Amino acid sequence: MGSLPTFFVGANMAMYRESLFQDVMATIEPLIEAEGAELLELQLKPQKGRWLVRVFVDTEDGISLEDCRQLSLEIGQVLDAEELIPSS
Repeated sequence: MGSLPTFFVGANMAMYRESLFQDVMATIEPLIEAEGAELLELQLKPQKGRWLVRVFVDTEDGISLEDCRQLSLEIGQVLDAEELIPSS
């Protein structure tokens, strides 16, 4: 049997990406808000066989490099624990 046409493979990837996006958003947004920050944007992109997760946040008073470091660690730990993304 032949492989699926590119359209179906692309459609399946788009559906998977949207589902993954919603799951990640629902998981990290409460964490970010608990830290007093606001989630401005979430990006998920496949890159070299893995998923690149970009999270853009801000607070009323601005955000420091240390705030970013701490949120990055917490988000990474939660995503790893929830096993939402196939690789860490």
